[in-house]
Amino acid sequence: MKAADLEAALAWDQLTPDQRTRWGRRVVASRIINMSEAQGLTGPARDNFAMREWMSAYSLASERAARDKDVQALSQSLWVHFIAVATRGFSVVEEFAREH
Repeated sequence: MKAADLEAALAWDQLTPDQRTRWGRRVVASRIINMSEAQGLTGPARDNFAMREWMSAYSLASERAARDKDVQALSQSLWVHFIAVATRGFSVVEEFAREH
């Protein structure tokens, strides 16, 4: 194991469950932003893309939730916040990406 990997693992262990959930949500949002920028999406196309990708992330987390309590919490958070992404669009994804 590299020193950086060990440091990351130790840092992860020190996060509270809520912090882990927010971190996961932030990673999902950041990846959606990066992918939409790479594809040059704007306006409604970007909003629709965000909604589809958010639901895709929820589906993946939901499949893994039975094996990992952290993923279960992330799955629940992604589901709860899907409505915000679906109704308010890409701006919600940007808010989650900036979340600390």
